Amino acid sequence: FQGTVQLPASPATGPAQTPVAWTANNIVRIVFDTPFVYTGGTLCIDVTGAPIAGQKTWWMADAVEEVIAGMQSVEVSTGCGIYGGPQRQWSEVHQRSLVPGGVGIFRAQGTPSGLGFAMFGVPAVTPIPLGMLGFPSPGCTLGLDLAGGITMLTAMFEPEVHPLLSGRATAEVLLPIPASGMMFGLQMATQWFDLAQLATSNTFHWTIGGAVPNLDMALIEGNSQGVRGNVTNYLAHVLRLQVR
Repeated sequence: FQGTVQLPASPATGPAQTPVAWTANNIVRIVFDTPFVYTGGTLCIDVTGAPIAGQKTWWMADAVEEVIAGMQSVEVSTGCGIYGGPQRQWSEVHQRSLVPGGVGIFRAQGTPSGLGFAMFGVPAVTPIPLGMLGFPSPGCTLGLDLAGGITMLTAMFEPEVHPLLSGRATAEVLLPIPASGMMFGLQMATQWFDLAQLATSNTFHWTIGGAVPNLDMALIEGNSQGVRGNVTNYLAHVLRLQVR
């Protein structure tokens, strides 16, 4: 089957509401135009969503997930510059993405259309003032240990398109994590550098989860106009294939 499917107007769920039941008014039934033989193995189902004014565009129906989250923990050093509020915490990691076999998602706020550097390494015992490294940045420090080696990934701070978020921009880097036992509990630290401001972000510790997801399914989220997507190996749709 290839075509448009009308989704039901299912009620919202929340802490004070009961789950939506699998009833005729809350299911999506797709009848294949052409039957096919399936003998096992990988099966890919492509669901493309279209926006509806005033409604959410991401519709999961039902889902299953494994809770094998990593962790963003101790702040090694504070940030500087104009972003991140009073604490200058303008960088973070999506903790649920820190799983072996997954892709770590690291984000930071910064100068719109400016260049950012995500730096990975081990935390410094004592943060180093950027002035000692030749940068005229009073109050800014490097929270990573130069002797331990630093790996850098670059990303552009993409301006937000929503009018209420005018003046803000977000950069993102993706760090593939091998599906290996050697990754279990691995710890590193991350800090961003905003080239336009000559400012450094907060430096934080992060830890990879202690198991490889064994869901045996994956969710690939992407844009229908794009050629790439992000694979989530701990979350997937719940679908039933009815055999005739």
